[in-house]
Amino acid sequence: DHLLAYVRGLLADSPSREEDVELQAYGAYVLALAEKPDRAAMNRLAEIINAAPSPTAYGDARLYLALAQAAAGQPDAAAGLIPQDLPLPRTRRSQAGLLASPVRDQALLLTTLLAVSPDAPAIPALAAKLAAGAESRGNDGWLSTHDNALAFMALGKYLRSTRGDVPYSAAAIRVGDKVVAQAAAGDNTRWNTATALDGPLTVSIDGPAAAKGYVSWVQRGVPLTMPAGEDHALKVRRAWLSEKDTPLDAAQLASGTAVKVRLTIETPDALKNVVIEDLLPAGLEIENPRLDTSAKQEGDAPRNGTPILAPHQVDMRDDRLVLMTDVPAGVSTFTYLARAVTPGSYIIPPVHAECMYDPGINSLADGGGKLEVTALAKPALVRR
Repeated sequence: DHLLAYVRGLLADSPSREEDVELQAYGAYVLALAEKPDRAAMNRLAEIINAAPSPTAYGDARLYLALAQAAAGQPDAAAGLIPQDLPLPRTRRSQAGLLASPVRDQALLLTTLLAVSPDAPAIPALAAKLAAGAESRGNDGWLSTHDNALAFMALGKYLRSTRGDVPYSAAAIRVGDKVVAQAAAGDNTRWNTATALDGPLTVSIDGPAAAKGYVSWVQRGVPLTMPAGEDHALKVRRAWLSEKDTPLDAAQLASGTAVKVRLTIETPDALKNVVIEDLLPAGLEIENPRLDTSAKQEGDAPRNGTPILAPHQVDMRDDRLVLMTDVPAGVSTFTYLARAVTPGSYIIPPVHAECMYDPGINSLADGGGKLEVTALAKPALVRR
């Protein structure tokens, strides 16, 4: 009840920006799903949207409002909001606000057509494109939980609408020429293997011309080698320095050595909601500045005018430092202190940065080297 009251409050304000119209249309949909539609707000939003110069104005507000009208039992009003030429999905993600993305646009359009115009000829192609995006790392990829949820719901609604389709009479999974699993009369079949395939994997179905089958393939494993570094619209690098800012020989450190870890982040455009994760080899330990026994850092002064990141949150864990921050355009840095503590030989993990709501913007670097932490020599006993 408190949540629905909050949503009703969002609809009470007069929208002043395009994002406000989209947010209110989303709120109208939520209230309609809860069987408490705000019809006055829906009518006001319909006037604003229908007066827009193009069908793509106000983002997905048109689709949200059509869904709200359909859920409120007004199919004619809902159908009137769907343009003859369907809007194309946006080409870029938003990193804040309503977290819009090409995937979200496709999912909302598919969901809207299924609710308002279930016989629309564009539906099968929309579903196929959305499903194909699950395996893509480009703009059409499912790259966030927001995308996953909306795409999954849209495809679920689509599959529910195809329950009347004709089932196949037989299905078979083959590895090379060998049949490893089969099913009949539309039944499901499942096959698992823990070994490499000794031939091509194929799936075939038999039955009427309109028969359909759905196939999924899941592969799991642990990589045997360090992942290769890569930069996508973002670049993060790590340097280990002495307390006097001179480079340290990361291949060998004496136990007890203080290490100044400097992270350098570079991006052509300002980014919001970026997570930077610096993984540490097990021989290093972060110096918690809140402890009296830790070495103190008086702040990392700007170097040659380079700005210093001011994270929203800093999470110090046993094996990593995690920063949540906005990143300005250009080059910026963040510095923290660590200490070599445990003698031994270790692999150096990579440093990773990623935009939380657009994971296609990411960087992975500086992993795969070796760190040797040596024990301090014991002082010799002097007999008197």
